[in-house]
This record gives sequence, structure tokens and C-alpha cells, in this order.
Amino acid sequence: LQMASLHKWCLGCWREGIPPLPAVFLGLITVQVGFGLYPVVVKSFALNAEANPLIFSFYRDLICAPVLFICAAVGERQFFLPKIKELVIFCLLGLLGTFGNQLLYIIGVDLSGANSASIFQNAIPVWGALISMILCIEKFKIKQWYPYVKLVGIAAAAGGAVEMILTKPKVAATPVNTTNSDGNSSKNVLPLSLETLGYLSLVGNTFLMALTIILQKKLIFGNKKSRWKDLPIFVTAYTYVFGTMFMGLSSVYYYSQPSVFVLPQEAWIGLVYAVFVTSSLCYLLLSWANLHISSSIVTAFWPLQVPITLVSSFLINHEELAGLQYIGGCMIVLGLLLVVLAGHKEHHKKKEEKEYSNKREKEESFKEKKPLLDTNNVPHSNPSVQVNK
Repeated sequence: LQMASLHKWCLGCWREGIPPLPAVFLGLITVQVGFGLYPVVVKSFALNAEANPLIFSFYRDLICAPVLFICAAVGERQFFLPKIKELVIFCLLGLLGTFGNQLLYIIGVDLSGANSASIFQNAIPVWGALISMILCIEKFKIKQWYPYVKLVGIAAAAGGAVEMILTKPKVAATPVNTTNSDGNSSKNVLPLSLETLGYLSLVGNTFLMALTIILQKKLIFGNKKSRWKDLPIFVTAYTYVFGTMFMGLSSVYYYSQPSVFVLPQEAWIGLVYAVFVTSSLCYLLLSWANLHISSSIVTAFWPLQVPITLVSSFLINHEELAGLQYIGGCMIVLGLLLVVLAGHKEHHKKKEEKEYSNKREKEESFKEKKPLLDTNNVPHSNPSVQVNK
């Protein structure tokens, strides 16, 4: 009976256009699995094959944009041409979330490695909470307990990710053979400035990703006047159109080097994964989840990338995990459980408040429409009084 009632409740939610909260959480977990595997795949098949990061990102967005429009036409069965104001919003999201975010990320993966790139993704919930507080998008309810649980969960997940990278086994840098002026060969390691540039690129990548999610929630999905608030696939597709335009304009820098535009055969495996999994599936689910729950909970799932990337690096690139790194993985899982618990309570609290406000509006509208006492039918002893009334 309980399973039947749960099934009936889930079907009822879907009929009303509101997915069950576990379905949204499952979608976010799928997003992080796809994102977590991406740096390992792109590092193994694309960057190790010496594919240019900018050209790789340009091909990724160029192929992904029409795929998203096909998905939108099939799934949402509507089509709108953006107005001038809406074009500005999509252009901003494409510049930040598609062009800047993806380009900085792949540069960071190339210069600092897949594991370091996944570790830096834990800054996204921190940036998200900070931006939300600055822009006053999400109110922090001091008298409620679940905001504090959410903060503790975010801190635990981020702390676990940092612990995993600090306890990571030291890997000897790969020496590079160079020749001195006297003809003798010497061995040098990767310059520290390039690794630092990779870290700075990842910092910029995490900030732009969090800012994109917050702005998307603020300008589209949280805006009742927006006609795009129920069309997450079209929102993602138009965002990718502008991201592709910025990628193409930046690729003009290599117009004198036509060989850069030819991807190696190994890079196409990473490109297929980037188009159909990382871009089409993950960004679509990300916009869909951002439509139904708060942006802080959406960003709180990012630390889940760390154990996924480390495990996949171990399986594909044979990078071993240290014993203490499992403690960090447990902290991440614990943090996500706390965030899920707080998000579940926050979701139901908002639902109750919405139902209460709708009930009050109906009662007030009913009182306004209720007819007043008809004084013409009231008997009076004086006929003149009745006529006057």
C-alpha cells in the first residue's frame, strides 16, 4: 500500500509538471557523474593527443547546439524567437557559462591535471552561496534549522575534497629533455608558472559556473514574467548558440594555422563524450534541476565530482588512491546527505508556504465576490423606507 501510494504521488506530481524531489536529486547525481568522468576522458583522448583546447571547445559547442534544439523540439514542443532583452540574457549566459566556463576548465585540465580540476570544482557551492548572499537571491532563515544543516553539508563536502587532494600521493614530475648551448642535454620539469596558470583558470571556471547558475535562476527560472521559465532545454540551446559564437570568434586567432583545426583521431572519442554527455545531457539536466530547486542546492552537488574523478583516474590512468583519501570521500558523501536532507525540508517548507498563500488569496477573492445582504427583500413596516432602499 505504501509503494502504491508513493507511485500514485509521483505520477500526480509529474502530471502537475512538478517532478518528485528524488528525481531531481538523481538528475543532479547523473550530472556530477558525467562531469566527473569528463576531465579523465578529455585528458586521455584529446589533450594527450595534442588537440588545441580552444578548437576542441569550439567543435564541442558547434555540434552540441543543434543537438539541443532537436531535443527541445521533441521534448518541449514549443518554439519562441527571443526578443531583444532576452537575447541579451542568453548572450550573457553564453559568454559566462559556455564560453568562459568551458574554455577556462579545459585549460585548467591541460595544465594542472584531471584530479586537480575536479578538486577545484568544490569552490562552486562556496561561490554560489556567496553570490546568493550578495545579490539577496536566497534568504537565510535564521529561525529555521535546515539552512545551518545545508551550510554544514557544504563545508563538509568541500573539506573532504580538500582533504583528498592534500593526501594525494606525490607524483614525480615528468622531466623534459632540453639541450644546452654547449650541446649537453639536461632535464627540466614543467614550469611552475604554467601550473599556476592552470590553477587560476580553474578558479575562474568555478566562479563563472556558479555565477551562471545564479543568473539563470534569477533572470529566467525564478522570474514569473519570463516566458522561458518552463523551457529549460530551449534555454540551454540558445545559451550554447551564443557560446558557440564566442568560441568561433576566438578561434579566428588561429586562422594562419589551419593544421590546428584538424583534430587527431584519438580526440574524437573525447569530443563525442563532450557533446552528448557533458554538454547535451549534463547541461540539460542542470537547467532542469535549477528550474525546480534552489540554486544553492544545485551547486552543493559539485563536490561529488572528486571521488568520481579519482576513481576513474585510478581505473583508466592507474593513479592510486591513498588510504586517507577514503576519509575525504566519506566526508563528501556525508556532506551531500546533509545537503539533501536540508534541501528536502526546504522544498517542503516552500511548498507549504505556497499552498498557504494560495489558500489566503482564494479566501480573499471569495470574500470580495460574496454578495452583500439584499436589503430589497428585507420587510419594513414603512413602505417608503423600502422604496427608498
